[in-house]
Amino acid sequence: MKHVSATLFALAGFWIWPAFQGAPGRVRPPEAVTCPRNNLTLYAGRVTALDRGKDVTTLTIATDWQTTERVSVPHPESPDPDKSFLIKGKPLAAADWEAIAPKGTLREGMRANVWVCSEPKGAIVDFYFP
Repeated sequence: MKHVSATLFALAGFWIWPAFQGAPGRVRPPEAVTCPRNNLTLYAGRVTALDRGKDVTTLTIATDWQTTERVSVPHPESPDPDKSFLIKGKPLAAADWEAIAPKGTLREGMRANVWVCSEPKGAIVDFYFP
């Protein structure tokens, strides 16, 4: 009887385990994100579009949860719009934009964690390479 129970338990785990594999877990926000955790949403995934404008930067993300999200990061007349952007958790320098979008074209496979705060409104984008 012990062997039958152990076999059934092992088979149940065999069938259930794939449902949990590959599901993203909790991700800790970088220190630059000061938003209260209850007001914070994370969009993590592959950046499929990037439009850097004078007053706003817009990204489209194919998320790891199979959704497509579009996020706008406003920076009207900001002397340093890069303060809303990180690269691998560290502050983004102006020269880093060339690594993200060489000659203005988004680097293939570029990924990002976009931390969106509902109150106070804002977003921090943390780019990383695959």
